[in-house]
Amino acid sequence: MVIRGLEESFASFGGVPVEMLFEQMKAVVLADGRHSGGRLVENPEFRGFGDHWGFRIRACRRYRAQTKDKVERPVRYVRGNFFYGRDLPSDDDLNARARQWLDEVANVRVHGTLGERIDDRFARERPLLGPLAPHPYRPVVPRPGPSEAPAPPRTARATPRVEVERRPLGDYALFAERSP
Repeated sequence: MVIRGLEESFASFGGVPVEMLFEQMKAVVLADGRHSGGRLVENPEFRGFGDHWGFRIRACRRYRAQTKDKVERPVRYVRGNFFYGRDLPSDDDLNARARQWLDEVANVRVHGTLGERIDDRFARERPLLGPLAPHPYRPVVPRPGPSEAPAPPRTARATPRVEVERRPLGDYALFAERSP
């Protein structure tokens, strides 16, 4: 889900950022040993995705509000200014309304910190984006090597016996479960 959403955003932006900042979700980061002199352990699948698209992964440090808010604040803004109070009956309706809201509200506002319109800033920064990959990312499916034996088959567990009694009820049937 994360990968598909990012690929769609790259297409929408017309390019790929050089670096991306993420919270420490398991889809991106497996472990963070930086607080004790170690290193960040990236999820290998997501690292492959980053290599395919040509961006560096950065992860927020735990308990560091300066970077954490850079990730969380935009989500709060969209949730509070777009989602709340809307009835969105379908994905197509959501996408159409989101596009309209971005074009008419979010991207034409003057950003409080930057002091300029979002769309003007993006127009200046768009040339800094890297190129799109020639095709979507294809996950690598690990195959057992010659030295790796396949996992033993799972033994079947005893399942509780359930008897189903069917009783007529007009034009419908009533099903009742009874445990022995």
